[in-house]
Amino acid sequence: MGAVTLREQNKTDKLKRIKESARYLFATKGFDATSTREIAALAGLAPYDNDSCSQIGARHIKGGRKRLRGRLYSAALPASFRWNAQLIALYQRLIAKGKSHKTALIACARKLLIFVNTVIARGEPWTEKPIRPVHVKAT
Repeated sequence: MGAVTLREQNKTDKLKRIKESARYLFATKGFDATSTREIAALAGLAPYDNDSCSQIGARHIKGGRKRLRGRLYSAALPASFRWNAQLIALYQRLIAKGKSHKTALIACARKLLIFVNTVIARGEPWTEKPIRPVHVKAT
């Protein structure tokens, strides 16, 4: 085995800084929730209904931390098109069901937040799992 290159060392240092930043965010900014639903609500990514009696209204996101929601949305955009196989599959499945682009991206941002929470909770580095192919029926 050869010596670690400068590029690999920089990548390792960057991952350590990201992990420490995520821990800091979850530990100090009020992310003491126990479930993924609560964490999504704190980030402003949880869908809320607008129902009244027998009328069924639209679901929308609201509240939470606007800056965090914006950054997760921005991170979900390239991840759901190019970098993360699980998010690509989720995005394509939602679009095939007829969901809008923004709705699918918000779902991907929420999934990304769940990934971050899982990595921090387990204390292990991220490992991408292989996904099963999804067959979409042509209409």
